[in-house]
Amino acid sequence: MARFKAHRCGFFLFVASAALGSLTVWGSDSQATAPTKVGASEVKVIWRNCLSVDVKGHTAFLAAAGKGLLLLDSAQGFRQQRALERIGGVSYVRVWGDRAYVVATEQRQVYALDVANPRRPRVLGSVPFDYFVEQMALSGKRLYVACGREGLKVLDVSRPSHLKVIGSVAPLPPGPDYGAGPKPKIMGVAALGSIVYLPDGRVFQMRDPAHPQLVGKWASDGSNGPILRVGNRLIVRGGTSEHSSIEVFDLSDPTRPRRVGQWEDKAAHSLGAFTARGEWIYALVRSVPPSYGGRPPFHVGLHVLRLKDSGALKEAVFVDFMKIPLEKASKPVQMEFYDLAVDGRYAYMAAVGGGLHILDISPLQGAFSRRG
Repeated sequence: MARFKAHRCGFFLFVASAALGSLTVWGSDSQATAPTKVGASEVKVIWRNCLSVDVKGHTAFLAAAGKGLLLLDSAQGFRQQRALERIGGVSYVRVWGDRAYVVATEQRQVYALDVANPRRPRVLGSVPFDYFVEQMALSGKRLYVACGREGLKVLDVSRPSHLKVIGSVAPLPPGPDYGAGPKPKIMGVAALGSIVYLPDGRVFQMRDPAHPQLVGKWASDGSNGPILRVGNRLIVRGGTSEHSSIEVFDLSDPTRPRRVGQWEDKAAHSLGAFTARGEWIYALVRSVPPSYGGRPPFHVGLHVLRLKDSGALKEAVFVDFMKIPLEKASKPVQMEFYDLAVDGRYAYMAAVGGGLHILDISPLQGAFSRRG
């Protein structure tokens, strides 16, 4: 995907959800924080179980569970097509350059695809893989896959026609106060060369994935979720029970990440999916009013943050989805955002309880320029 440059192009946001199965396109009026709906497509059956989303050029790749891998072309009015009929139960997809990696739970496989022509993906190879995937990170010829309770799996992707699992890392053992709680998980992963970072704070040297070496620690606050590497920065979702945050760690010394920046959401939001494009961080949020006793959230939206060279984070704009006049069935009140991808104009969002949503954020570029 191309590096985001606010002064040249707009943005679209794509979101996927596992319940309503609607596809909604939002645009924006002159008020950056009050977008209005500009169109919708009735694809309820197809999108009902959309679990993951990524994008290459004008094409969005959607992991649509039993409907397989779906393609959505924004250059053709969000025209949809199903790709690769033989791949079903798709739960996760990520695209890097001309390669895509797809997790198919029905076949219990990870597939490597050639997406040089994104409208006609082609299977290059696969490997048996009977795990639920939380996050992937690609570094060189290694694909690192966070698999929750099953830990971290390392795949050799140097020969796409002969994918193979070549290493693994187990979750941390339960602490003394573990009791009957849930089994520890690895929910995210990031990589820099052969150095791998886990959200529990461990840093591994993976020159020999069959024998990973613990070479460092970073100051994780215990928030076990997705993490991102942007250049020589590690971007981490953190926070307390009262406030969510995004933290930035410097990787000048790859084995000793050093905290250099933090942005705290003081509006009691709970951060969901987040992603990065160039110097911009996009974070979907929901919040529960304190007076509502922990019932489902009544506030959802999108934070756009600028990552400065120093590692500091500054908010450029917040898009309040509660101000978008949608019909009741599409109102994003009950959503829990599961995945997020951004291209040159749209943002695609996957949200449990709300279908695939597409937000036109091109009107926001003025706010980026003013506040950057």
